[in-house]
Amino acid sequence: MKPFIEICCPSVETAVIAEQLGADRVELCINLQHGGTTPLPEDLIKIKQLVKIPVHVLIRCRVGNFVFTAPEIERMIEQIELCKRYTIDGVVIGALLSNGEIDIINLNKMVAAAKPMHITFHKAFDECSQPLKVLEQLIDAGIQQILTSGQQPTATAGIAILKQLHQLANNRITIMAGGGIRSNNAKQIVNETGIIAIHSAAGVMNGLKTFKAEIRQIKSLRY
Repeated sequence: MKPFIEICCPSVETAVIAEQLGADRVELCINLQHGGTTPLPEDLIKIKQLVKIPVHVLIRCRVGNFVFTAPEIERMIEQIELCKRYTIDGVVIGALLSNGEIDIINLNKMVAAAKPMHITFHKAFDECSQPLKVLEQLIDAGIQQILTSGQQPTATAGIAILKQLHQLANNRITIMAGGGIRSNNAKQIVNETGIIAIHSAAGVMNGLKTFKAEIRQIKSLRY
């Protein structure tokens, strides 16, 4: 089975390219070099005009850690509501407490604001102190997907945990592998974990030539 391929795009221009080259979905963010933050409102309008495949938007009001203040949570809820207003297909959210547990109270607020959009819990998951417990909490919270590199710097390094998470999820939530996924390791990650949803920036920070070539190669692999 061919994997579902989500391409992380730091601009509307790159999202258009990703769709043209066969991406199944795009995640739009800005400041990708710093881990990504929420795009501008005008980008939300433009991407829905130009891109027909599903569009997910990263909701992260600043770079840095995932422990957010009350005003920051309110700001992100406003960003979620804006995405809903502009008919974005899904949002990518997350919040932690300083002890490494998820901030379930504020996460529930964001989930309530996001419904009925698709909801992904982002790579804050990789900083959680008890990932197996958090997996169950996210299922109970109504999250549809977790983006993770298996609590390692890259998905390749996290293959063992990714496989475990995928098995424990048991179709109750989608585990999407992300973190350094490129054409030279995508097949290994899919085959060794059983995961069929992958997330890649496709080397976009190295220029459009690399970005285009990587998407083509990831799509053309025999998994």
